[in-house]
Amino acid sequence: MAHIEQAADFFADRRNCENVYAGRGMPGALACLFLLSTGDDKYIQPVKAYFDSFPKDVKQIGDHTWNNGYNGIACAKYYLRTGDKSVLPILQYYCDDAKLRQKFGASWVHWGTGIGPGYVDGGLMNPAGAQVLTTLLLGKECGVQVDDDTLLGSLRFFYRFAGRGTVPYGDHRGEGGLGSNGKDGMIAAAMQIAAGSQGDVTIYEEARKYLAMSILTSYPVLVQGHGDEGRGDGIWRSIITSYMLQDRPDQYRKAMGPSHMVARPEPRTRRQHRHCPTHLGERGYRRIRRRRGSVIHRASENAAHHRRTAHQVLPGLHPARPPVGHEGRQGIPLHRPPSDLL
Repeated sequence: MAHIEQAADFFADRRNCENVYAGRGMPGALACLFLLSTGDDKYIQPVKAYFDSFPKDVKQIGDHTWNNGYNGIACAKYYLRTGDKSVLPILQYYCDDAKLRQKFGASWVHWGTGIGPGYVDGGLMNPAGAQVLTTLLLGKECGVQVDDDTLLGSLRFFYRFAGRGTVPYGDHRGEGGLGSNGKDGMIAAAMQIAAGSQGDVTIYEEARKYLAMSILTSYPVLVQGHGDEGRGDGIWRSIITSYMLQDRPDQYRKAMGPSHMVARPEPRTRRQHRHCPTHLGERGYRRIRRRRGSVIHRASENAAHHRRTAHQVLPGLHPARPPVGHEGRQGIPLHRPPSDLL
């Protein structure tokens, strides 16, 4: 676990990565989520400092869906961990902005309020909007004001993709093929939180299992994706496959032994490092497939070790805990989707 502590120490010192935090965007949010995932209180202060740097006039935060979604998750997780109410105005802004900019009562575009129907069907951008849904769900748990129509509309929209192919980019049928560039994992995280709500949550539990299994069994298209060399997959695969550790432990260990090794190789030379799939994306992965005698072979040799340890370094987005000082869970009053979606 030393490498986890080393990475956390690096990101906890803002002098090492000022550009990561200065933009108050996805990179900063992901760094904060990583620090919180360690469970070590010594990394709380850097997260607090990150949100303290946000504009006091929250309306100046902006309407960038990608940034708002990931920052919303980090903000909510920080509050649930610490009970620090100073961040609630930021979280409230994200929830209000989600209501203002939601399209068709379903999802969101890249940024702003405009829409381009020719840019994927309906003009929506689900890899960005998925994190807004998760922010709304966590906002409910944190006690800020969340518009029910906005939340339920998005939950209904994304739920309907479970079991119907991979989650698409826009407002159309689920896409074919194995990989979703992480979108299945994004929605699995939302369903994990919804499964902690009040009432009968069986459908959300089943959706979470299906989407997580989709991520787990799509190893042949590891870190492939449109536009970002698979970063969406790289982020969400490690988080979501941990859901299967309890439901499908044998499949989890079988898949995560070699795949975790390839995704996080321990190169002995600089030449080997250049062939890491997370560095070269799709083409790098195909190159590794051809190099059967190097990285993949090394993965097989070390599979037994990683079966024992992979779950220790793959933090999941677990159901939110109540904030400090709160008794019991507030619960999220979600409604069962229409029967035509089941």
